[in-house]
Amino acid sequence: MPGILVSLHQPEAQDRFDQVDQAYRTTFEWLLDPNETRFIKWLGTGQGIFWISGKPGSGKLKLMKYAATDPCTFENLLANDPRNRWIWAEFFFSERGKKPKKTLEGLLCRILFELLSKETRLIEFVADVIQDDTGIQELWSLISLEAALLSIIEQKKRLRSTYPCLSMRLTSTAKTTHGTHWRLLETLQKLTSSTNGIIVKVLVCVSSRPGNLFEDYFQDYPGFHIYGLTQNDLQLYVHGRINTYLASREDLLSDDDSIISINKTKDEVIRRAQGVFLWVRLVMTDLIEALIDGDSPGQLSQNFHIREAFAMLQIALATLTPLSNEEFFQAVQYTCAGPQGFDVKPPTHPEMERRLFSRCRGLLEIRTVTHLPNSSGKVVQFLHQPVKDFLTTSSSFETIRAKANFDPSDNGHVFLIKFRDGQQLLAFKNLSLIHATEALADLRWSEMFYQARMAEETTNSACTTAVDALSDIVDAHELASVYLLFEN
Repeated sequence: MPGILVSLHQPEAQDRFDQVDQAYRTTFEWLLDPNETRFIKWLGTGQGIFWISGKPGSGKLKLMKYAATDPCTFENLLANDPRNRWIWAEFFFSERGKKPKKTLEGLLCRILFELLSKETRLIEFVADVIQDDTGIQELWSLISLEAALLSIIEQKKRLRSTYPCLSMRLTSTAKTTHGTHWRLLETLQKLTSSTNGIIVKVLVCVSSRPGNLFEDYFQDYPGFHIYGLTQNDLQLYVHGRINTYLASREDLLSDDDSIISINKTKDEVIRRAQGVFLWVRLVMTDLIEALIDGDSPGQLSQNFHIREAFAMLQIALATLTPLSNEEFFQAVQYTCAGPQGFDVKPPTHPEMERRLFSRCRGLLEIRTVTHLPNSSGKVVQFLHQPVKDFLTTSSSFETIRAKANFDPSDNGHVFLIKFRDGQQLLAFKNLSLIHATEALADLRWSEMFYQARMAEETTNSACTTAVDALSDIVDAHELASVYLLFEN
């Protein structure tokens, strides 16, 4: 392998792509249906950028891998210009792991490596860029990487028509700022606008979460929002998972009441999914494991709700002061579904009351107060103090915990510190630095440290992950002074 390829080769950059499961059976086939999206038309006749938007957990990773591996994608690329060669590179950003997985430099190294390894004659175009007095650079700078790619794309002299087709996936991470996103978008614009479409043509398919920055930047490019297009996929997945398991359970298949209960549960999962594939996968795994463990189909709906019941009671027990009903249900959604809970449409107030009663059977209630600005003026709290005292001293929670499949160390303090930390990370993803700083300065965030202390006392284990994540934000943006202003 030539020295330049050795310096560009970063095998860990491929890990994220390899870790993503293939699409389930016939899901996502609509992507390649010209009656459903403009993707096929763009592959066959377009150029530049195609943007796919979707909220967290909606299946963007699987969709992008499906696009990158389905033969139909390449067949339509050949139709774009069958005389020339297409070179493909894929890249999935990841917030975990080493630098090549989560930086713009990692992305550009990946693209350059694919181009030069599949067409070594292109090395001639970048020779002046990648060599200095000491020879091949061991550590590539962003400026050098961009210059090398532009040299290939612009091709001042023509070897032969070589069309690089670039496919990548963009996702925001906890430590990614708007400045980093903007730098990436500028690079994409530069790469796609520097070709004349005759000698070299560049196609970039990119997916990301929704956001004002992306909406503004990509508004003039072809693309689509994934929400609404995956409803049939969710049904296929839910029915497929259950039916595959039932094939080994003749006792359930032959019982009409069991089938009615199972179908009712499947419909409820699909109804509540709101396009979040990750949530559906977790729920279906729990439901099938419940059947394996001997629960009757009539109990599935109860098992489906018992996690919410446990989370509701624990959160109400752990709060310093009662939460507004909006924030309470957001905390419950976050506890049961993870960060995807922030993207689930909140229930209406009547729905909140019905869900609270159906899960907690009157132990919690919604009351009206007058001291909560920026809310409905309603809070969730225990029916009366004896109920709270009883739950604190009895073993009831352990019975519920076992059925809800929570870890022994999970309790309301752990749930709340993770939820508060999630709110902080979300603020930095969606707001400008100034507004995010104001969010950090809000006095209510002092509850994080109370919850961290209580989590450690009640579980005999330090809840360091969430606190460390907040510390990283404070350090990265030099915000310690904001907290010091509120020391008293």
